[in-house]
This record gives sequence, C-alpha cells and structure tokens, in this order.
Amino acid sequence: MLEIKYLGHACFLISADDGLRVLTDPYSGFLGYVLPEVAADIVLISRNHAEHNCAEAVGGQPAVIQGAGYRELNWVKIRGIPVQTPGQPHSAGTIFCWDMQAVHFCHLGALGSVPDQELLAQIGTVDVLFFPSGGGEIWSPQTAAQVLRQISYKYALPMLYRTLHNPRPACGLAEFIALQKDIIIPEPKNILRFQRQDFKNEPQIVCLEYLPEEKNVR
Repeated sequence: MLEIKYLGHACFLISADDGLRVLTDPYSGFLGYVLPEVAADIVLISRNHAEHNCAEAVGGQPAVIQGAGYRELNWVKIRGIPVQTPGQPHSAGTIFCWDMQAVHFCHLGALGSVPDQELLAQIGTVDVLFFPSGGGEIWSPQTAAQVLRQISYKYALPMLYRTLHNPRPACGLAEFIALQKDIIIPEPKNILRFQRQDFKNEPQIVCLEYLPEEKNVR
C-alpha cells in the first residue's frame, strides 16, 4: 500500500507501508501554506528556491537530493533530469523520476516549457505523475491538458495551482478540472491511498487539495 499526502504547492509526502517516506519540494511559510511537522527518509528538491527548497524544516535526518544524475538510496532508484524554460534564466530545475514498491513516480517541478520528444523519452512511462497547472511561468491548465496526452501515466496529480491560501498562481484547480473527464477526488481530499493493482486501463486524474494543518489527516 502507498499513500500520497498533499501538503500544498509542489510538496507531497509519499509513504510506503514498509515505512519508507519520500517528500518533494518542502517550502517556507511565505507562500500562505503552513508546512506541518513532517519527517522523511528522502527529500527531493526540484528547484533551489524557497518555494521548493526548505529541507531544513524536515525531520528524520533525510537524504536531500538536488540536481541531475542517478542515485540509489534505501532501495529507491532516483533519476534527476535537468530542465530549464527558454528565456527564463532563473527557471533551472530538475525533474525527478523514482520507483517505490514497483510504482514509477515522476515529479515535474515548476516546468514552464512544453517537453520535446527527447525529454518525453527521458521521462518514459509513468505510473504516478505530479504536474504543474497554475499558469504564469509554469504550465497553464490548457498546456497541462495538452502535454498529458503525450505522457503515458496511470494517475496524474496537478500541483502549483492557485488556492485561497496562495493566490499568486494565475489559475486555480477548477480551471483545469473543467478541461478533464473522470476526475478522482478522494476523501479526505488531501490523501490518496492505493496499490498497483488499483490502476485502471485508462489514465486517471486525481485532484488533491491542501487542507490547513488543523484539518490535515496525519
């Protein structure tokens, strides 16, 4: 069994029933979200910016992974793929692909450009995809919907969208949902629990929402 808990912005805690925990893009408090007390074994940092890199707030003495390259930690194989949006000198970042319990994950970070065929080939086939959809310097809902048709995935989870807590992104979740069919909204709304055998033949969009700390299910 695997559990994905959405902590806001681009931050997800992925936990396996063997105790392994991977955290993506912990953020500082200026966003409007509040990062709860969280511990992890591995922290993946897609961009060296306070919105994505507040690793010091994470407990558990995790291994912190930044930048491109291949690593293997705690039986987790991790690939970092370098990306940068043309014309945006501060957009350098890393796409992370990794495996947990025979499930292949991919976190696209704050990707702003449409991936070319070379990048799509590097990403490959994905089981669980975390993708940006908030517009502005990152994918808009329309771009996200377009690119999702080019990636093979089972579950795709939007992130980096506008919320009441963080109104800075240009677009909210509803604008992406309006372009899609067969949306899954789990209960509670910030957590997805699944096993590999839960995957369907057709890809599915899973929309998780940030819940303030007092409502977060731990």
